[in-house]
Amino acid sequence: MVWSMEDQTCLANIISRASHIRGELATCYFSPQQRVLFIATDTLALLQLRQKDPKNGSSFTSHNATVLCCQYNTRLQQVISCSEGSVVKIWDLNTGAPVSTFDCPHERSAVTCMTLDNSGNRFITGGRDGSLRKWDYSTGGCVSIIRQGADVSDEVNRCIQVDIHSNRYIISVGCDKWISIFPNSSVPVSPQSFRHREDIVSVDLWPPNLLATSSCGGEVLVWNLVSGSLFCQLGSLPSPLPSEPSDEDLNVCKVLFIPSRAPLQKTAAILVTSGPGGCIHLWNIFGGGRLFGKFSGSPQQATVTDLALGKGDILLLSVDQLGWLRIWDIAGFAQHGPETTKPTLLCNWRAHACSITSVVCVPEQQLAVTSAKDCLLRLWSHQGELIGTFGQQERWDVRKKETWRQELPEDLRVLTEEPDLQGALRSRPPSNTGIHTEVGMGLGRGGPLHSG
Repeated sequence: MVWSMEDQTCLANIISRASHIRGELATCYFSPQQRVLFIATDTLALLQLRQKDPKNGSSFTSHNATVLCCQYNTRLQQVISCSEGSVVKIWDLNTGAPVSTFDCPHERSAVTCMTLDNSGNRFITGGRDGSLRKWDYSTGGCVSIIRQGADVSDEVNRCIQVDIHSNRYIISVGCDKWISIFPNSSVPVSPQSFRHREDIVSVDLWPPNLLATSSCGGEVLVWNLVSGSLFCQLGSLPSPLPSEPSDEDLNVCKVLFIPSRAPLQKTAAILVTSGPGGCIHLWNIFGGGRLFGKFSGSPQQATVTDLALGKGDILLLSVDQLGWLRIWDIAGFAQHGPETTKPTLLCNWRAHACSITSVVCVPEQQLAVTSAKDCLLRLWSHQGELIGTFGQQERWDVRKKETWRQELPEDLRVLTEEPDLQGALRSRPPSNTGIHTEVGMGLGRGGPLHSG
């Protein structure tokens, strides 16, 4: 049971059977930053504190389990989300209404990643069991099993669909350390594969044939898919910043190419990577690979878990393990050589009370969708205004601000109610610098903070 020390009331009664906790309790720990209760028995259990709807007092979530990834279907203006509970949901972006639900697409194994095809009529999912499947968007039917599931050690971390010299392929990476390439066909075939030294966590393509991958060990590699050889290695990162701990997480969670910089590819940074140590790196991959920019993506050195580009590749959205979303102006940044400063931070706010698993930009309306370990999927404006949480009872109209959420949800409001944080969270950066000073954010807590 969880008790309040102020009024000695019971806040929560945790039922071990319902929470799948087995064995004798050894110890427990509550993380206020991630709002997670860790319980150690024979195994380690993680319980996420859920949000309550202040209007009716009932608990609601977008999914019944951690939302691991989300995507935006531009053609249909719909959001797709996948969960730890092996559930895929489709939502109407403009109203927040649920459209359809697919249960157990990976036979109860978590859906760890997902990508849309170019038409938006099909999507591909990867599972914790190592399987890859293609689905019909409108019917929810499985079109083909690209790869059968085998073991949790084969977990798929990312999958993408790419066009290479007029041929279409599906590429997956994961815990088996292989880069697997499948022809986009309904006929099962043996994939071409490239080996990585560590678990691969992210992948992206620079047309027509250069593929970037990153690992949990800090390596960033670029491959030539035609020759099958290593094009360059970017993983030999400079020494950590003086303030960084020596035992920092080396995980490079995301590699992301900047497509609009193709005309300047020989002289500009065209690859963005998140990590390690809460840093964001920009690379030029030609001439052996050079670091063109490095800046802190989190003042608390929290892991930057995902990146996304805005319209015209002018904006870079980053999210971290503490639930913060930041929007950077990268127009012209590292376009003509290495930079010694950081790009302008336009806006940042606490989007979730725990780790954000993915962020997707809706460029035509300047919106952002975030998914997190709190089982929630949220829609935001680029100014940090919460439009709504998918799964709430009230519908919104993205074109009418009066229908947007007018107050912070309870999980974020609780974080802003501590008096010592009130002044800091209202602070703004000096207008003459264009660089965010990160005032009062070292504690990793608080509500939306807007700048500019």
